[in-house]
Amino acid sequence: MENRTHNAVLAAIAGVTLGAPRIGRNQYQKMNGYEPIPVRMAPHPLLDSWIVWAKAVAEEKSPAQLGQVLLENLDDQSDETAFGMMNLRRGFGAPISGAMDNPLPNGARGLLRSLFWGLTLPGFAEKATTHAYYDASIDHAGDGVWIPAAFAYALSVSWPGMTASEFWEAVSSALPKQSDLHRIGPCLVAHIGHPEGPQEFANQFANRFPDLDRYGIVATASFALLGLLHCNQNTQSAALITAGCGGQSDIATAVSCACAAYLWSPLDANFLEPLGKDYIATHALRHLTPPATTHDFAAQIESQVQEQENVIPEPLELIAESTEKLEAEQTTPEDEQAQSATEPDEERSVETVEPAEPVIAAPSVPLFPTSLVKLLDREPDFCKFEINGAELTAHYIDPPLGAMPTRKFQLLVKNISADPNFKLALSGPPSWQMAHRIDDCVIPVGTEVQFPAVIQPSQPPVLDPQLRLQINGLSVLIPFIKPQAYWVLGPFVNIEGTGFTYVHPPEKVQSKIQVWDAPFSGRSDIGIRWSEHFSSGTEFDIEPIFNQGAGVAYLYAHVQWNQPGAMRVLAHVAGGLKVWIDGVEVLSYHDATPKPLRLGGTSTADFTTHGESHILVKVVRGNSPIPPLQLAFFDETGKVVFPAQFLNQK
Repeated sequence: MENRTHNAVLAAIAGVTLGAPRIGRNQYQKMNGYEPIPVRMAPHPLLDSWIVWAKAVAEEKSPAQLGQVLLENLDDQSDETAFGMMNLRRGFGAPISGAMDNPLPNGARGLLRSLFWGLTLPGFAEKATTHAYYDASIDHAGDGVWIPAAFAYALSVSWPGMTASEFWEAVSSALPKQSDLHRIGPCLVAHIGHPEGPQEFANQFANRFPDLDRYGIVATASFALLGLLHCNQNTQSAALITAGCGGQSDIATAVSCACAAYLWSPLDANFLEPLGKDYIATHALRHLTPPATTHDFAAQIESQVQEQENVIPEPLELIAESTEKLEAEQTTPEDEQAQSATEPDEERSVETVEPAEPVIAAPSVPLFPTSLVKLLDREPDFCKFEINGAELTAHYIDPPLGAMPTRKFQLLVKNISADPNFKLALSGPPSWQMAHRIDDCVIPVGTEVQFPAVIQPSQPPVLDPQLRLQINGLSVLIPFIKPQAYWVLGPFVNIEGTGFTYVHPPEKVQSKIQVWDAPFSGRSDIGIRWSEHFSSGTEFDIEPIFNQGAGVAYLYAHVQWNQPGAMRVLAHVAGGLKVWIDGVEVLSYHDATPKPLRLGGTSTADFTTHGESHILVKVVRGNSPIPPLQLAFFDETGKVVFPAQFLNQK
């Protein structure tokens, strides 16, 4: 079993290297090998994350603690992971860290990162799936979590020689019914054995599934499965098929290659030799010394493999032998005496009986455990903490924003110590009103108690909107979010789409610095004024401003940053959009067609700040409702950052 893991890890390295040059391709490309031939392995932070998980296993960290371990040891600000890291820094753990204020919850990065748990926990299906769930939930939600958890489950219940169809059966059995990967299944298996099947699937993906992002988790997992299903159990073929599909081909090829090597056979030497001996880590890895070689890296992951439970039925004993033993055990002395009396004195001819062939129970995919069904079906509106003999679950029934209106909240305290006595006290900002029954109590070992609470934040919002729970003399922060205080104005008129080019009053003022006390004439000549709008961070629901009609709205803030320097803005909405920073237009597009958000595309722009910025955003709505505006800012290291202070004054 350990050799399978070693082979899979080396195959994952090769898969990343093979697939990296194909990232972003929209059409299938038949491949025969590396193009171009590498001189070393391609470094990747998701491979580095396996080093971090090895540390977490060695330190016996619980699944709920994985986010904090990742935050401390891997400065990965790529794509959706940047938003997960943002929430981890704000104090929120998985799964809410991946679901809240994350415009990319269905990204593909969790698929490769959480594969670690399937490779190192063979036979421990529940443990592998639970770890993969909390792993992927750090920076994902929905299919971005379900599919990585399903792959980890499938690997954990696999056996050597398991067919690709059986592997797909295991994956699909673990997916919630609302997963989009179920839609892909019939197309994946439609032309198995046909030489043009993979090309036809990859080239027609966008036409068949126009609502799915080719960079997203569903497409990435589909391309990995495509390679497995069409390779005739050949690891090299699986890698080449998947790499040719494009999209997130580095992740997809690594997953396909690793699964194939784990199930069937190692990758050929001609795929491994061009990578050289050295393991190349990224600069994201912190506080940990990477292995010197790729084989050292594989050995480090292999060393984390836990002893396998007996989930695969052992071969049965010979039926004839078993029957004979059973009859012998059940024969009484009276039976023996009667038998000897009936036997003739002369020698009997003995008929030679050939031994029966052994009957071996064929391995099969087990039923997906009910406990895991409940885990994957649960809303990702909670996070967990461990402190002083207790496991705390903060369940945010309402979004955890430190602003009005009332916020419903529930605290669950589970006793994981030997002492049933707990001293509990909850406090918050002095200006907040709270109703709860959190107090000293007795919690039997292994049980939990629920404490509902109703929170009424104050107006204006406080600078430190955190709850503090005292538990047996120690204090733990229950995080709430400091509101982002923007101002909104609208709706202005948008006649037949002319609102995008029409210059409304907020665009006419010098440097786009707004005057708060001036009234405006809006749509249908209704008087409108600037009004305060509180947001939790990167998502702004401004649809209510339009009152179910076409129009133009503006979002404005005067902010102070933590430090001056180069920054990047992300703004995305299905409609017309313009963004000005300090009076300079940095973004402009008009497209009401819903499109997947990608960092670095037409929705992002760079700017420089001297420490303060005036931000003006124009949003144009047509006749159809628009989804929330995504607005985020990044510093020069790629981290998602928020203004240190909002200087808005009426």
